[in-house]
Amino acid sequence: SVEYRGETNSDILTYNYSVTTEDGVGFAQLAKQGGMLVAYNINAEQSAVAEVDPELPAAARRFAENAGFGDLAVVWCASAQGVTYVNLTPVKDGALLYPDLIKVKLDESSGRVTGLDAMHYVFNHTDRTLPSPVLTAEEAAEKVPLPTVGGGRLALIPMDETREVLTYEFECESDGTYFVYIDAATGEEVNIL
Repeated sequence: SVEYRGETNSDILTYNYSVTTEDGVGFAQLAKQGGMLVAYNINAEQSAVAEVDPELPAAARRFAENAGFGDLAVVWCASAQGVTYVNLTPVKDGALLYPDLIKVKLDESSGRVTGLDAMHYVFNHTDRTLPSPVLTAEEAAEKVPLPTVGGGRLALIPMDETREVLTYEFECESDGTYFVYIDAATGEEVNIL
């Protein structure tokens, strides 16, 4: 069931709803302009499972696509205490658009989505014209200070509230997992996570 609970007049103007599903009770927020799903959360009882279903990222993608976000790429997954978290982002011209990140939460025992946070998408998504990379992925890889795992991939990353940079993202291993971002135009290391 869905019940209207009022409006929020914050950075994003939303209509707020309480929702009850077979998984539990929660809330949903829809943007007043355009009706986009901004947030969704069900307070479901979660329990850890022996083996996480490898199809959960695909279920997260389908849920986001059905909510109107289009085709998205899975960029990160993690599992904790019966919940799988999946980060999704649009792709344009082969580049991941990290400023438009969408976070999805799934109950591992049922495989159902129990949460979605599209705040970054709502704030940042726009039709962008991306610059062409000056460097190839191989040239950018030579600038990475850590051992890489696989090849690099194009990624648009936010640098501050007003600037985005086209980079190559490299997954690296050195006493843990790191992500190194090399500017696709200058070869400069611009971020490391």
